[in-house]
Amino acid sequence: MATDGAGTASATVQAPITVGQTTAIKFGNITNVATATCVMTPGNDTPLGTSCAGGTTTAGVFAISSEAATLDITLSITTPVKGDVTFAPIWSNGDADFAAGATGTMAAPGGSFDINLGGTLTNGASPVSGAQSWDYTVAVTYQ
Repeated sequence: MATDGAGTASATVQAPITVGQTTAIKFGNITNVATATCVMTPGNDTPLGTSCAGGTTTAGVFAISSEAATLDITLSITTPVKGDVTFAPIWSNGDADFAAGATGTMAAPGGSFDINLGGTLTNGASPVSGAQSWDYTVAVTYQ
């Protein structure tokens, strides 16, 4: 004799993650001294280092909206060297800092929240004078 058993399947549909820059990282002015550095700590608008030379400075902020309890966040940068100055971005989850290429976990409060960004500028042997900018990506995925 044959019998049948019943089963169920379930899922929770979550809205897409949104992520966007609300404040750009601004190192201000840096000197063109070979091998000098300027470090912007995430959440701190005052960079420190041998090449930091004043001007308007701000740490970066990205706004994230998610229904998830936990997210994975990764920074990437395609062209880290411009004008013989290297930019290495970092972000903070409040407990630790994560460099480009490293994935960090963020406990998400299930709504909108911000992450803080900063980074390090390192001069090469012959930094080129003038304005420089670097593009980077913040990738956020459900865990």
